[in-house]
Amino acid sequence: MSVDIARKQSLAQACAEVLPTADLDTLANKVRSVLAVAELNWTVTRRGWHRAGGIVAADGARIAESLPEWIASKAGEDVLDLYEGLLARAPRVTRLDGATHYFAAPTGSQPWDFIQIEIEELTEVADRLLFDPDLPPDDIQDIGDPLDPLKVAGEGIAPPFYRFHRYLDVARELDHFSRAPGAPEPLKRLMGEWAASSAGRQERFCDHWALRTLNYTDRFGAQRIEAFPISTFQGAPAAYRADAPLRGADLARFIHDFDREVGYPMAWYFFMLTSNKKLHTVAQAVHDDLMGAYDYLPAQDVKILNGWAHDPYVLY
Repeated sequence: MSVDIARKQSLAQACAEVLPTADLDTLANKVRSVLAVAELNWTVTRRGWHRAGGIVAADGARIAESLPEWIASKAGEDVLDLYEGLLARAPRVTRLDGATHYFAAPTGSQPWDFIQIEIEELTEVADRLLFDPDLPPDDIQDIGDPLDPLKVAGEGIAPPFYRFHRYLDVARELDHFSRAPGAPEPLKRLMGEWAASSAGRQERFCDHWALRTLNYTDRFGAQRIEAFPISTFQGAPAAYRADAPLRGADLARFIHDFDREVGYPMAWYFFMLTSNKKLHTVAQAVHDDLMGAYDYLPAQDVKILNGWAHDPYVLY
């Protein structure tokens, strides 16, 4: 068994042993002990998503852990036999309401030198009836994805629980994140700019950013992974009014106030790259200012902004 597989199994077991609570300290301590690292920090939580669950009978008995897997396993069976065999049990499809907690363990001095741990907090709730008791389904797909599902009250099927989702050694995987053939490497470029900027000279990347990861299968059938930076900043920084453009001292004040609110220099620039199209106007205006009579950014940040002005890119 490889070290990575053993580590992931240990993380999965550790997460299963912790009950969700209002704080994440117990979970963080458990994960830190498995990784045997001196430092592990919660960075951000992404909420509001859900995925397909399983099937339970009206009395709570479990029929299937996974609806998609159950549908696939029943593909060759007579759909009316399935319907008649389950009708008396009043089966309900569940969904998993989720939140993803991101943790980071620094491993070196470069922005990409960290391990990211993703742990899901899941609550299984009733979602819909498996089928209409008064209308037999036409085929198995009509059970799996009905046109007009009969929704039910979303009562909890079981208490919330943690599930280990991903172990990501960012330094090792940075070159493997997907991108279009011949395209620049935007995530690697962003991290390089962080290292060269006044932000990177004062702050660690993993203290302010997590990587939202997405697995997919490309057109050749190969498994790929994409990564998108998400800010750990809680709240919404000051909005820029594109209908009232700023220049000179007012623009300098805006970006410095933005940075102070978020907590590090050049925050406005990295937010522009990852989440805020309106800030493109700011970036161009700052560049125009600095090419003229104004001088309100350090030289290393001006160099980065010049690079973006000549070769713009974004990550969202």
